[in-house]
Amino acid sequence: MDRSRRAKYMILFGPADAPRAILFNGDHRYLAELFDDDGMVLHQLMKSGAACPPPRNLVFDGMTPPPPSGSAGAMRCYALG
Repeated sequence: MDRSRRAKYMILFGPADAPRAILFNGDHRYLAELFDDDGMVLHQLMKSGAACPPPRNLVFDGMTPPPPSGSAGAMRCYALG
């Protein structure tokens, strides 16, 4: 598999009961938004990943960036294997 297309970070923001999940590669570039109807995929990724501080140089490529830290919908980051 092409490493530039492998998700290295999952960023969650928004309300805890319905977070928005964005995937980034190891170069901190946006790969995809993950839609999870029942929350099981997000739960498994959070369980198998490791909570980490978000990389400072994430490239959102025209997307609306997440709310600032300290807000109710602040960004949470998980490093994926």
